[in-house]
Amino acid sequence: MTLARIRSFLIRPAHRLRVPAHDERGFGLVESVISVGIAGSGLLAVAGLLAAGASMQRNSRDGGRAGMAAMQQLEVLRMLPRTDARVQLGGGGAAAGSLTANVANYNGLVNVPPAGQVRVRWLVQAGPAGTLDISVRAEPLVAGARRSDVRSLLWR
Repeated sequence: MTLARIRSFLIRPAHRLRVPAHDERGFGLVESVISVGIAGSGLLAVAGLLAAGASMQRNSRDGGRAGMAAMQQLEVLRMLPRTDARVQLGGGGAAAGSLTANVANYNGLVNVPPAGQVRVRWLVQAGPAGTLDISVRAEPLVAGARRSDVRSLLWR
């Protein structure tokens, strides 16, 4: 091959270059609609995650407040004398109270600011060596909030 022929392959004249057609330049309407749809679906997914996160945070907050109310009630019960009706066993040493139903002297409402009220119930059972086994359950009066259970031995 001659030098002139190699040069003609390397250097192409400008009129031989392909000029893009008019419809191949920039973005078209279809591409724009597709990109807006993809971005919109992504934003909707993020909004759904934010709503779910807020709901989980609210349930966790209410459950934490229920735990505080249960611990508070347990401390009140531990400070009562053994002769108080709220820490007495049932007849014949049977368990007294209930964690699921309101029993007189074994339930109450505790105010937990700023959430409101929490239903507290407790169960008193005979423990080992003359102790009392006290279980406390606190349930927020808010629908869907999680409850909290606490258990302790009273040995005095």
